[in-house]
Amino acid sequence: MDKTSKIIQSPYVRKIMNIEISLENKGLKMDNKYNPLFMIERFGYNNLIEKYQDVFLDSNNKFKENTKFSDIVDLFYFDLKLRKEVLNIIQLFELHFKTAMVEVISLNISTEYDKYTVLDNFIESYEYKDENNNTYGRKAERRKLRRNCFNYYKKHFNLGPKPNLSELISVMYFGDLEDWYFLLKDDLKKEVAGYIQFGVSYGILDLEKFGDPTVIVDPTIKLYAEFRNQAAHEGILFNYYKSKVGLAVKKVLFRNKNIVPPEKQYHCGIGLLLFFSYCLGDKYFFDVFDKKLFHLVNSYIDNHPERKNIIHDMGLDILDQIDSRFNELMQ
Repeated sequence: MDKTSKIIQSPYVRKIMNIEISLENKGLKMDNKYNPLFMIERFGYNNLIEKYQDVFLDSNNKFKENTKFSDIVDLFYFDLKLRKEVLNIIQLFELHFKTAMVEVISLNISTEYDKYTVLDNFIESYEYKDENNNTYGRKAERRKLRRNCFNYYKKHFNLGPKPNLSELISVMYFGDLEDWYFLLKDDLKKEVAGYIQFGVSYGILDLEKFGDPTVIVDPTIKLYAEFRNQAAHEGILFNYYKSKVGLAVKKVLFRNKNIVPPEKQYHCGIGLLLFFSYCLGDKYFFDVFDKKLFHLVNSYIDNHPERKNIIHDMGLDILDQIDSRFNELMQ
């Protein structure tokens, strides 16, 4: 028996070959760009096919005409590259977020652990709401946050000298930092939001002119937090949607145009994440993310001109007044 015959006898290979046959029966063409056996063996059927096939299926759960195996794999790779860019920009934003928290709290409260963790520095609780303004499972509570602060102290500082504010915040997870922000009393929360949106110049701005910074910063933090979780846990990013991530408002006017139409991809998609990045002060986060994102999408469409609609799937076609290049790619 030759080597090839022995390999085919493997129950794992037979399982993958049966998967190929099943996909072909649904109308998927097995082209030569990628080896299905290799790809499914390495990355798994669920991660490769189950996650990314939906946009290629018709109403009868069959693959649309001329859909190739390589189309699914290319979308899989596109999403991997998108994940890298999303995590990069989130890491930069997280550092900025932590800096704002440190600067504002240290200036208005203290850098000392026994002072900045006092109960009086927080509201009792904060409830997160979905796009329909309904509360969902997660709830921030000041006692839980203080307990988590102590756990960081125990884990990272071995119950030695108590960490100053900068030391503690530097080791915090994004979720706990997010809860801390939303548990701050209104005046401090607004101060942190102002620092995030405008930087150190916030202290000298005409606040009547610029308005309440939490209007921009609150949804920005929530979007970044949810995209961080989705990216870190290998979730799909290009058309990510979850009702609890969506804005708890139905209308966001920008230059007299509503940028949140009723379709779900505009409620928490990449386009909305990019838009709120644009609203942060000097546009640094937008410029970095926008440049990388356009290059990535443009490259994908060059190779898959029939998939121009991915711009709509990502909610990027709301950005015509900020970066019209995405809409031009759809022409």
